[in-house]
Amino acid sequence: MTLVRDLQATEEVNKKLKVEVDDLKQSNKYLHRQVDRLDGYTQEIENRLDTLNTVVENMLNREPRVRDATQDIVMNLRATRQYDMTDLDRIMFEAETDEDEGWDAELERIFGTGDIWGEIL
Repeated sequence: MTLVRDLQATEEVNKKLKVEVDDLKQSNKYLHRQVDRLDGYTQEIENRLDTLNTVVENMLNREPRVRDATQDIVMNLRATRQYDMTDLDRIMFEAETDEDEGWDAELERIFGTGDIWGEIL
């Protein structure tokens, strides 16, 4: 009698464990599908960001009128506070840094690399 009871208890435990294993397998499949989906979204967002970066950089590298208009548009977007400006701010900062580096390089080409103000004053 005790053996039969132990066998029944073991069978019940095995059934519960089998149900738990099946649930875990289903959850694992679901998580894998979600990861694949998120990978696709991540790739799409990276592509869009690269495109945005290219477009804005091209607009900033054009003639001064186009660059000024682009900067005005970005400033207006910032003023509305409806958008996350992190990426646009980074692009604008890089463009300003490139402009500054270009100006410094131009000054060095014209005046040399010495201390100009020390020599003048």
